[in-house]
Amino acid sequence: DSQPVYFGKDVPGSLQEEFNSLSAVQAKMGSDEERAALTRFLENHVSPTDLEENRELCEFVALSALRFRRFDEATAAQRVTKYMEWRRKTFGSLAPQDVDAEMDIEEGDNADGKKRTTKDLLDIGVIRVLPHTTPQGQAIVFLQLRNTRPSQFYKHARQVCRAAHFRLMEAIAKFPSAQVRGMVLMVDFKGTAMENIDRKVPPKMGKLFSGILPLRMAGILICNPNILVRVVIPLAKMFMSEKLASRLHVVTDSSQLQETFGLPMDLVPSEIGGTFTVA
Repeated sequence: DSQPVYFGKDVPGSLQEEFNSLSAVQAKMGSDEERAALTRFLENHVSPTDLEENRELCEFVALSALRFRRFDEATAAQRVTKYMEWRRKTFGSLAPQDVDAEMDIEEGDNADGKKRTTKDLLDIGVIRVLPHTTPQGQAIVFLQLRNTRPSQFYKHARQVCRAAHFRLMEAIAKFPSAQVRGMVLMVDFKGTAMENIDRKVPPKMGKLFSGILPLRMAGILICNPNILVRVVIPLAKMFMSEKLASRLHVVTDSSQLQETFGLPMDLVPSEIGGTFTVA
């Protein structure tokens, strides 16, 4: 049930219609037509309370959702509403995300007795945004599961979602093309063991990707697969939409990244067979 995905310049004929549709949206970026659509959307679909609290965030999320949904106001409005509800529930307000903030925990709640924050999770290199896009303009998010430490983080799954949210919103802010083209998630399984797996993460991440964040997941590439893929992938797909699950592909040979998915090897991290060195 896999859906072909391709991120290179020479788009296959089977994907040309989708590529052209997104190109038409991208061509409107920064235009008077787009600005008028955003103004109308804010007036009709974003609450005055939200605008008053953080207008910059509202404008950013609304524009991202409009580009993602190809300027279909109804579906963009659904996504914005769900995102704002999730953000208030998760962070307590629409204020900028504070990755240094601790959740309501007491000393000793972690296995080693140390408090940790979302920034601590980001600092160990679990999830990173590469400093370049694909040839089409998708942002590239690199996830290394061997760096996860579930036992060392209180409410680890929640922290993972907060870290993913921070990085993904960072990606679409840094690369506006990704608001249209989406992003590619490259997951490195090399060195991953059962101690790195948290079964509470897939349902939370699936919900975040499938109905909350104002962005398109263009593809998920599982690299350096080991035996744990047989456990993790079926579990993850249980919490993905059918469309998202169809965009997940297991890469059994690094040459597929260029030959099958159109990714030049100088854009691919060396950890998964490319030549780019991740800082």
